[in-house]
Amino acid sequence: MPMTPSNHWSPSTTSDDFAADVLQRVIARAIPGGVCPAPREPDPRPLPPPDTGKSPTADMSVPANRVGGMPAATIPAAKGTFPSYLPLPSLLTAIELLQVFTSPDAVARLTAPGAVHVLIIPEPQRLERVSETFIDLTEALHALPALAGVGVDDLRVISSSPPRGRSRSAAELKRSFETEVSQAIADGDSALLLCDSAQAIPDIARAVLTGSFTLSQLTTAMVLDLVALTHGATGPADRDEIALLLPPEAALRALPESLICHAFRAAKPQAVAHRLAQHTATFATSDPPLTLDDVKGLPDICGRLQHIIADLSDWKAGRVRWEDVSASVLLHGPPGTGKTMLAEALAGSAGAHFIATSYTDLQAAGHLGDYLKAMAAVVAEAVTRAPSVIFFDELDSFGTRTRDPGSKLSRYMTAVINDLLQELTRLNAAEGVIVVAATNHLDHIDPAILREGRFDQTLAVPLPDKSGVRDILAHHLGPEFAIEASAINGLLDKSGADLAHIARDAKARARRARTSVTADHLHQTVADHALPVCAKHLRRIAAHEAGHIVAAAVLDIPLPVRARITPTGGEVLRPAQPSYTADIIKAELVCLMAGRAAELLLIGDISSGSGSGQQSDLERATALLIAQEYQWGLGESSLIYTPMATSQWHSLSETRRQVINHRLKAAEAQARKLLAEHKGMLVRLSEALLVKRELNMMRIDELLNSPGSLLAYEQSGK
Repeated sequence: MPMTPSNHWSPSTTSDDFAADVLQRVIARAIPGGVCPAPREPDPRPLPPPDTGKSPTADMSVPANRVGGMPAATIPAAKGTFPSYLPLPSLLTAIELLQVFTSPDAVARLTAPGAVHVLIIPEPQRLERVSETFIDLTEALHALPALAGVGVDDLRVISSSPPRGRSRSAAELKRSFETEVSQAIADGDSALLLCDSAQAIPDIARAVLTGSFTLSQLTTAMVLDLVALTHGATGPADRDEIALLLPPEAALRALPESLICHAFRAAKPQAVAHRLAQHTATFATSDPPLTLDDVKGLPDICGRLQHIIADLSDWKAGRVRWEDVSASVLLHGPPGTGKTMLAEALAGSAGAHFIATSYTDLQAAGHLGDYLKAMAAVVAEAVTRAPSVIFFDELDSFGTRTRDPGSKLSRYMTAVINDLLQELTRLNAAEGVIVVAATNHLDHIDPAILREGRFDQTLAVPLPDKSGVRDILAHHLGPEFAIEASAINGLLDKSGADLAHIARDAKARARRARTSVTADHLHQTVADHALPVCAKHLRRIAAHEAGHIVAAAVLDIPLPVRARITPTGGEVLRPAQPSYTADIIKAELVCLMAGRAAELLLIGDISSGSGSGQQSDLERATALLIAQEYQWGLGESSLIYTPMATSQWHSLSETRRQVINHRLKAAEAQARKLLAEHKGMLVRLSEALLVKRELNMMRIDELLNSPGSLLAYEQSGK
């Protein structure tokens, strides 16, 4: 059934009088010895026009005892003080719900036998508050003569949120909620289901659903009505004055409810408005937002993110549907390359609200139940404050369900991953929400998170190239600062965070010398941070990386887009294969083993570089063969899908280990033969890497197809 939210007060006097009577009875219940007032006669005078979000004008006159159509409550309190016993959470619940159920007839339909209504409340804190305070509204409704004979007390309010202090897994909460809903339907009772999203509505409730609503957020009109009720504000001057003092509605909605309640504890109406303005100012940042223009050294990645911003702008303008927008991206790369900065800059450039979280942040909330609540809260914030960017940092920290199957830790991680998948599905369906995640270890993420369609784009965030190193240093040292090539060559293994730290150190040296920063300060700092360059080691690295390039060219698999060598190692960046066949796997294995083969051919022996940890050549080659056998159905044994994490490789049978080892050795032998046949090309690439330290795709292609020497290449000015 489609959602039919009701977001405005009815313009009729009768409905406003109905709401006023209900709210006064909520207040009266809290007054020591208080008595519910008799129902008022409808005020014949016209109400002011509905609130438009603009500043009030002089023609918004109202009766002397009304503000925004609501009467002032009679509250016994000493002059200049505010009664502390007023039930502000209950009043917030009542005034929000009375925007949906605006008349006795609406309440009668809600409580009709067998009626099943759903109220969507995305924010977990507000859902919990409504669930806990609904009883106050029920009792106020029960006391109204207009609802005599209406079964208000028979209404079953069922919340998908757990009671305060109780901790259960997401699966247990879902089962309990569905069981209670099923029982209410079977009994023929009227039921109001409080859900955090449309996806949370049980299937059995959808079959008999009478109506569905979304609870509106706090508005300026609601604040003015509450002030009138709780503080006895009178006359048009008060309304005008208070409205002008209030912060914008968007800022009001961003405030935690505890601060809203705190503001309403002020003694005077104007003080309430002042407090709300002060609280929103505290939450606002005075610093200009980070944008993609502030990100240096990653022009390609920034260009891809600009496409997302363009799509978001087109969606806002109504030119494209949300389902046609590229709205999720997974960033992966070494630590310090700027993944978090990219996410924040994306939000800044898009003018979107930014929410950042991580497994560590969420786990700090407490045990599993608290973790699930914290996750639901950040997701709800992203949905309700759209357009927004929600950023999941360290996505690999969420773990994988394949680790230690059957153990207590595995069961816990399964609950965590399942909840993450559910929330990602919810976020992907939420219009105006861009999802960004980051990881240093793509291979440590649960396969279900990486499946096709979960993220629209997966982007590698590399270490900065030569141009990137220059741009980052210039950003921190000033655009006029001359940066020599020798300094750049010594920093090609540094991340953006490392380079920022080096620039700060260079400026600190200059400050201690009481002078402006110079090239000498930078060179001294680079010397402290960069490893000494060993010519023989650098030649070995160049040979190794050249071997990968030549093998890719000869085997006709995707060529590198960039290759470089640094004092600590090298890298060849190649596009990922869109899919694999048995022949592609064989070619990829040869390409991975070509680094070792090139070292043997040009240097005379093989170093440990091919097996230096995760993402090394040997690790990737082994992972490729295991995926072929246990995941892709391209091996020689079973078609059963049983993906294996790296931590499970030790459990491989000796027979399977021997098969893998045999295939690795065969690939290495083929790589040696291939490179021996193309030794001239290998030498040419190796020498170019030694001289230039970095080669882009165009230069790689020229070197592969050039019959001339490196000297000719150098003379070409490339």
